[in-house]
This record gives sequence, C-alpha cells and structure tokens, in this order.
Amino acid sequence: MWGHKKDPDKTAETAETPQPLKDAVREARIEAAERSGVVVDLRDSDVARLELLNDALNPLFDEVPNDVDLFDCGSCGIL
Repeated sequence: MWGHKKDPDKTAETAETPQPLKDAVREARIEAAERSGVVVDLRDSDVARLELLNDALNPLFDEVPNDVDLFDCGSCGIL
C-alpha cells in the first residue's frame, strides 16, 4: 500500500534467469567428487594387486637361506 509494489514481470524474470556461475560450480563439484571416487578405486585395486604379489612371493623368500644377502624383502608379510 505505502511501499513500492513489486513488478510481477521482473520477479518472474529474475526467478527464471540462468545462473551459469552457480551451475558451473555445481558441475565442478560433481566432477571432482567423481574423480576422487575413481582415485580411491584405483588405489584399492593397486593395494589388492600388491597383496596378491606379496602372497605369491612370500613362499619364495622363505626358501632363501638366512645367510644370503642378495634379496631384501623389506616389508614381506607386513603389507
């Protein structure tokens, strides 16, 4: 009544205005989350392969005599 009346055309126009920055930030966050998920999956698969290799090599290192210093297993059995 005493104040300014809002123009219905402008209100509808601002509600429908595209927000490219907001949409771009949202897309970037989604892509970053997907990439981090892929990185975790790759790391898990690498660890699984190393565990399989470790299990396969342990019997071979067990056969090496203790006085032979040619092989350093390092962390065999700990992985």
